[in-house]
Amino acid sequence: MAEARSAETEAALRDLEDRFLACWGGIAGLWGVSPTYGRIHGLLLLSPRPLDAETIRRRLGVSHGSCSTGLGTLVAWGVLRRVHPPGKRRACYAAERDGWTWFRTCARERRRREIQPLLDALHEVRGHAEAAAAEGRARRHPGHRDLAEARDRVRSFVGFMDEFASLADAFLAGPDPTRGRRPRP
Repeated sequence: MAEARSAETEAALRDLEDRFLACWGGIAGLWGVSPTYGRIHGLLLLSPRPLDAETIRRRLGVSHGSCSTGLGTLVAWGVLRRVHPPGKRRACYAAERDGWTWFRTCARERRRREIQPLLDALHEVRGHAEAAAAEGRARRHPGHRDLAEARDRVRSFVGFMDEFASLADAFLAGPDPTRGRRPRP
């Protein structure tokens, strides 16, 4: 009887895991991250112990290359870490389990990889808009007022994006929101 219950428990756990991995892969896709990377991270979030790459690859049904690239990327982002359990020859991987820690890590990485290049490009566009408006005015170009209005709209949007980046920076530099909170079971 215990063996049948064990198989039933295993099936229930597998179903729960599959559902969570589908959700986590979908969330990753919304963040612009490969759903496979999300599923790798989700599997390690649920796993009671670190897993090696081959176990992860087989469980998720992904190629060796996809699994290896995903693990390397997730380690580089700081949401996974390589561990070497005693007695195991293969490196294993474990996920950061605290949601705020990995969220901040993901936000920091997105800030660096996506927001900063966008800000740099927008500042360049603002410089171009400033120069175009100044040249139009200096030459008394018939559309110089249109150029000035366009410049003002660009300035306004760049100002908004700078404020957004400052808000992200304040969040990333601020105190740990979980400090003083009791751990959840």
